[in-house]
Amino acid sequence: MKGMCRKTGKALDGVDHLKQSIRDIVFTSPETRVMRREYGCGLAALVDDALTPNRVVGVYSSIAAALDKYEPRLRVSRVYGEVINGGTFQINVEGYYKHNGKEIILVGIQL
Repeated sequence: MKGMCRKTGKALDGVDHLKQSIRDIVFTSPETRVMRREYGCGLAALVDDALTPNRVVGVYSSIAAALDKYEPRLRVSRVYGEVINGGTFQINVEGYYKHNGKEIILVGIQL
């Protein structure tokens, strides 16, 4: 799948386009796209909640479900995260890139 880099406007494809798509899905709130009302992940609703173990599992679950639904090039096998730089939370996504059938690990999607 080919697309356009949201920062430079240049053509983008392969894993770079996949990473951009994942960020778009994760950071888009449902009900914000006119023609795709249910598109997105819904993390904004969880932002002010305390970061308890149950909430962290909910974040991972929300991300995995949204990627399964809206990113056909990826079969998600694991979503996990870590706190870096004194409080920034980043997620990592593991799965299979359907384009070539190989395992892929996407590290450092910052929330």
